[in-house]
Amino acid sequence: MGLLPSRVDGGVEPAVRRVLAWLQGLGAPEWVNYDFADFVANVGFFVPIGLVAALLLPWRIWWLAIPAGAALSAALELGQALFLPERYASATDVLANTVGATLGALIAAAIRAASRRRVPRSAPR
Repeated sequence: MGLLPSRVDGGVEPAVRRVLAWLQGLGAPEWVNYDFADFVANVGFFVPIGLVAALLLPWRIWWLAIPAGAALSAALELGQALFLPERYASATDVLANTVGATLGALIAAAIRAASRRRVPRSAPR
């Protein structure tokens, strides 16, 4: 998605804007707008990346999934800036993607911690 030549949300943007207008009509705050929806989508896009990276890394260095996600995001945005004039690079996208990678890595760490936890054995009788 990050290096597709055209905007990814072009076909659904009108529908998303209608849903957001409906939500605001129901009382959602003004900051629940298209930029917010785009930020949330970018977070969601990188959660699986952080999750899988952290699960693939050894336990002691699972946290490297976070800077790896940030680096991947920055590389994608740089690629957009250099090679895709139809797209625009955004520091906000890098931030959102890094938040997503962080959430994914934290979920992976929680999964690993829970699987490592041992149930105490009862004392022998």
